[in-house]
Amino acid sequence: MLSSRVQELMTKGYALSNKFRFRQWNEDEFEKWIDSCYDIIAACKPEPYFPCFPDYRHIEEIAMILMHTLRKISKGEIEYQGLF
Repeated sequence: MLSSRVQELMTKGYALSNKFRFRQWNEDEFEKWIDSCYDIIAACKPEPYFPCFPDYRHIEEIAMILMHTLRKISKGEIEYQGLF
């Protein structure tokens, strides 16, 4: 369940990145995506790095942080304390 949610957020992030490049930007959509990503990261102990003031330039970085975090959870290096 968590892996499918992370995959969904990564896909959404790359779609947002493309929308920005093609000038189809929607700030509300971006803010919702950031909040969802942060919710996953914040539920991890120890909490992985997350940009303090994320903007459109961080989209791909955040998608990679999610993937890296999921990998660490599966290896037992990070504990996910949220709901699956």
